[in-house]
Amino acid sequence: MVRLKGEPKPLPLNSLGDGAQRMLLLAVALVSAQDKLLLLDEIEAGLHYSVIEKLWETIFEYAKKLNVQVFSTTHSSDAVKTFLYAMGKSKNGDEGAYFRMQRNRSSEQIEVIAYDAERLESALESNLETR
Repeated sequence: MVRLKGEPKPLPLNSLGDGAQRMLLLAVALVSAQDKLLLLDEIEAGLHYSVIEKLWETIFEYAKKLNVQVFSTTHSSDAVKTFLYAMGKSKNGDEGAYFRMQRNRSSEQIEVIAYDAERLESALESNLETR
């Protein structure tokens, strides 16, 4: 059961949909990872694109407060764009980093490509594949 602002009685959590349940699970995971590491796979799964920005802002805020290092994966360009936006907010500064992993064509080894905010923004504006 959850109590919502403006609602006189608590409601069952499952009546709010999968997205609300996913957001609650992410919040609990973040708080539970205090002074540790949190791994989030497909962060956008089950969430409407319109809430991803707020999710990133919340992650930045609470990861800093709770001393949590967060690693997240995504295949969503919306999630990447909103990550960049949240990272660029002045209060987040250099709190985030973006990395792309890909197989090297010649050696077949996995290589990591680091993007600073400027490079990521440029790649997104040019519609280059960053995921």
